[in-house]
Amino acid sequence: MGYHFYHFYEDDVKLAKTLATFFSEGLRKLECCMWVPREGISVNKATEMIKKHIPEIEDYLLSDQMRIEAFENMYRAEDGRFKKDIVLARWHDVYNKTMEKGFTMMRVAGDMSTLLNDQWDEVMEYEAIVNDSINEWNMAVVCTYRGKLYKPSQLRTILNNHFCPLTVTP
Repeated sequence: MGYHFYHFYEDDVKLAKTLATFFSEGLRKLECCMWVPREGISVNKATEMIKKHIPEIEDYLLSDQMRIEAFENMYRAEDGRFKKDIVLARWHDVYNKTMEKGFTMMRVAGDMSTLLNDQWDEVMEYEAIVNDSINEWNMAVVCTYRGKLYKPSQLRTILNNHFCPLTVTP
């Protein structure tokens, strides 16, 4: 059974705190966790952001229970564009390899805010496919969206393509 959440965030500090809570629960349950931060945030910076809330993050990274993947490795094709079919194939590959390692559940956070200006339709088609097929996977996926960048019609599309918001109680 899968879950497909959305989360709007204002700044990186609040995002890291929210994702640390999301990932901590998965790490406690021995699930595999993976974060694909938005374009412009390096793996090293993302690690440091999470480390403030999960001090032992490097141990989880070394054990392969936690992964932080560069944006371009997951969401950009060789020509630099987002292509939903390629991205979906990458996620299938990551998921299958994770399950082969013995994990029974995967928690994922991915941020595509930087793609929405120039590739809105392609990204929303991807989100709809993920939402329609998520129940076939043992995954909890949260798509994070930065700031107040969206028109009402875009917000409606984002909400329609996800199960519900990810909410975290401090």
